[in-house]
Amino acid sequence: MKRAQEFIDNYYTRYWGLKAFQDSVAEEVEASKFKTGKHTSTGYPIHGGIYRSITGRSYYFEEQDAPEWMREKGTYTSFSPTKFKNYPIQGFATGDVVPEMLGRVNRYLYSWKRTDNPLLINTVHDSMLLDVPPNDNITSIMRHVVVDLQAILEDVPKALEERWGITTDLPFNVGFEVGDSWGTTKKYSI
Repeated sequence: MKRAQEFIDNYYTRYWGLKAFQDSVAEEVEASKFKTGKHTSTGYPIHGGIYRSITGRSYYFEEQDAPEWMREKGTYTSFSPTKFKNYPIQGFATGDVVPEMLGRVNRYLYSWKRTDNPLLINTVHDSMLLDVPPNDNITSIMRHVVVDLQAILEDVPKALEERWGITTDLPFNVGFEVGDSWGTTKKYSI
């Protein structure tokens, strides 16, 4: 337990603003608490609560049966602190930032209007898979695509400011892998 607490304390020391953010999520959900009309498996009333993110996305949380150690102290239901910590972060990344950047990449690719147009064919979390039709000019096309996509994708701060008025100086680094198949890709650099 002591070692685990040291790890947590070091984490919050290193990422000092994160604890305040997580606490503000919990406070907002608690302040918006309302009856749902539902009950836990042990019969206690379930309350719901809402957190609204900086982009306007709403997150709905419901109480659940509290863990044993909380019940021993007289608290029988609670919101999940893990969900408070995870949902807004994951939602911002994969629900706001990634779709915004996918749209920008797709508009860039659509603007080519050529027969050797690279196609966005799949995404996995924050990765994109493109198919570039083979031709005699493949190296030139790849170099062009990588340079342009790197510029687009690393400009997340501009996209955040344009879309939601969010300012950040956080760097968003992008890497590329190229291969004849997904299983044979290797790091690509210019």
